[in-house]
Amino acid sequence: MITLELWQKVVLYLLFLLSIFVFVQTSKLRINNMPLIKLKYRILLALFFPVILGLVFIIGSVFIGLIAAIILLFTLRSYFLRKKENVEKKIPIKKF
Repeated sequence: MITLELWQKVVLYLLFLLSIFVFVQTSKLRINNMPLIKLKYRILLALFFPVILGLVFIIGSVFIGLIAAIILLFTLRSYFLRKKENVEKKIPIKKF
């Protein structure tokens, strides 16, 4: 038997409630008093909503990671390839 931690149960209940919410909201979509989405597709959308939501979070975190890595690479590239300026300054000698 599978035992779940409390936070896992809470997440599962939240996903279940979100699925019901998606089903109810898609049921309200009507054009000329006809449902916009057929019942079969509303049920599929509600069942796979937690999966779709998880994929969106995973793909979004991958994109954010890629963007952060690209920014880091450009920052390091500009840091290592910058021109070093001469530190010595020419001081003019004043003659009296």
